[in-house]
Amino acid sequence: MPYWRLSSFYLFYFASLGAFIPFVGPYLKSLGFDAIAIGELLAAVMATKIIGPILMGWLADHSGQGLRLTRLASFAAALCFAGTLWRTDFFGLLFILIGFSVFWNSALPQFEVITLSCLKGNTHGYNRVRLWGSIGFIIAVIVVGQQVAELGYGIYPWLVCALLGLIWLSTLLVPAVKQEVHDEHVPILNILKQKEVMLFFCACFLLQASHAPYYTFYSIYLGSLGFDQSVQLFDWNITWVSLLWAIAVVAEVALFVVLQPILHTFNLRQVFLAALILATARWMMIAFATEELWLLILAQLLHAASFAAFHGVAIQLVHRYFVGNTQGRGQSLYGAVSFGAGGAIGAILSGYYWEKIGGSETFIWAAGVSLLAWFVAWVGLRSTLAVEKQIVI
Repeated sequence: MPYWRLSSFYLFYFASLGAFIPFVGPYLKSLGFDAIAIGELLAAVMATKIIGPILMGWLADHSGQGLRLTRLASFAAALCFAGTLWRTDFFGLLFILIGFSVFWNSALPQFEVITLSCLKGNTHGYNRVRLWGSIGFIIAVIVVGQQVAELGYGIYPWLVCALLGLIWLSTLLVPAVKQEVHDEHVPILNILKQKEVMLFFCACFLLQASHAPYYTFYSIYLGSLGFDQSVQLFDWNITWVSLLWAIAVVAEVALFVVLQPILHTFNLRQVFLAALILATARWMMIAFATEELWLLILAQLLHAASFAAFHGVAIQLVHRYFVGNTQGRGQSLYGAVSFGAGGAIGAILSGYYWEKIGGSETFIWAAGVSLLAWFVAWVGLRSTLAVEKQIVI
């Protein structure tokens, strides 16, 4: 298995995520945009996860050229984002972010398929490879936070562009994997019609919608609470904003390390439901943290549940539901329904709620949405999930 070559993609891809997500809100605010405009711009980013990955998944399933398409998407994402170096108006950024995110969001699902193909049934391999994505996020959020604190947000687009270029270079190191070209007439609708699959996607949609205030406004929220000042970490001045984001991903890394034993001890339904109820608790903690730093830290540690545990189970289920000639589209649908549709609708709603009712109240709304996701999973996912304990990737 080309462990390091696969890991390098995750390292740089999630480093770009660590540079983009925590700082794009404050960056847009520094350009003069209000909460509604920021919500609309980031909703466009989320919405592209609906179309781009599905189209890329269809092309990959029917051409067998998943790696080539991933390389093309990575290069195009870097090229599009370079437009932010020249345009900072609303409509200019809107079209730039749409173009960038169509390609950026299309690359990961197809690389997941490539990774799973390279692993060839190695049950421990995926978590070990994916772990480097979390490490990349931590490094990026600290480094970008330090650079922004010292140099201002003018440096921000340059840093993101550099990381996007490294993603493309990492895809050139990955060896070609033989992928079977499948018949166009595949019964994917038969899979989607299954009650368990529909409820699974519904829960994913709701959970990611509940994450929208966090991904869109968490850094701005921390600033409003006075946690945007710098602290000394070794020889660097780093804001609490960066450190709190990093704490969340450290918890994510720790969870990925122990996820295999957890899923051999508890069944998938138990882990799935626990992740959802802990996500609800996390948003409530953030809503009521105000000036309590310890509560914010505890909430960030729960990222291990609201993202890592949930995603670990979800990737396993997608790989099981969508077998053979439907895997590319299965991974793309998971991203489209959850991170795409859920994230986009959540971003729009959170932008309006943030402007109209305030930050704490928006996180309370998020807690209600994740609680609804828990109810959907508790009611509907009772058969296979209740007995399945083995990771099948």
